[in-house]
Amino acid sequence: MIAASALASAAPAAAHLALAPCELRSSGDLMLVKAECGRLPVPQNPADPHGRRIDLAVAVVPAVRTVPRPDPLFVLAGGPGEAATTFYAGVASAFALIHRDRDIVLVDQRGTGGSNALDCPQPRRGRHADAGPPTRAQIVAATEQCLRLLRKHAHVRD
Repeated sequence: MIAASALASAAPAAAHLALAPCELRSSGDLMLVKAECGRLPVPQNPADPHGRRIDLAVAVVPAVRTVPRPDPLFVLAGGPGEAATTFYAGVASAFALIHRDRDIVLVDQRGTGGSNALDCPQPRRGRHADAGPPTRAQIVAATEQCLRLLRKHAHVRD
């Protein structure tokens, strides 16, 4: 897990993030955390600000105290591929001390969770336990299928 203290580089200064009540759930719905969630539109490619846009998923878990400290904790999940908004409920107790005085801001990084997730289905392996490892041809076919799927909603470099 990586924590950061600024989201400013992810959006222009004029961007506004509208938040609405939401619930963050842990895997298996064992834990539930009340939060405020929103989506921040940003360029998919920061080097091309006028190109395709995606939304970054953001959740704010308000501090326990009524008047929080002015510097929230920004959390980006590790992984790779893990989304901060989906992992937090399961580990919220680890943030209890800092959460008492500070809001916690969770940001799904580009390509994860609610931020234009870049997922590819795993190739089917067959029903037999002795199917063995995939062949080179199967790996190439699965990779090509994955690229076709990703190109529908992401800028993929060849």
